[in-house]
Amino acid sequence: MLKLLVTICAFLVIAMGVLGLAQYRAEVQSQTVRLHQNIEDKRQVLWNQQVEITHVSNPITLASNLRAAGILPIEQVSRPRTPPAGARPTTPTVERDLIAPLRQ
Repeated sequence: MLKLLVTICAFLVIAMGVLGLAQYRAEVQSQTVRLHQNIEDKRQVLWNQQVEITHVSNPITLASNLRAAGILPIEQVSRPRTPPAGARPTTPTVERDLIAPLRQ
């Protein structure tokens, strides 16, 4: 009879341990699902921000907004400036004479 009682108690302890581990696994899985959903929500927010940035920074939209604000379009601003007639070149002579340091 004592052996049966010890066996039943051991079985109950093992069963409680297994049930505790199953409960712990369910809790960890629930936390994982919540974290994954949080990551997906943030990814969706970032995607929406990227779409909004792309919409706002569209070259056609930018050009029309610049014209509406009275600012020169990008094509006119990015043209290289031509130096005035008779102006001296701004490049130093050292850059043109690359072997000058070697002659000394």
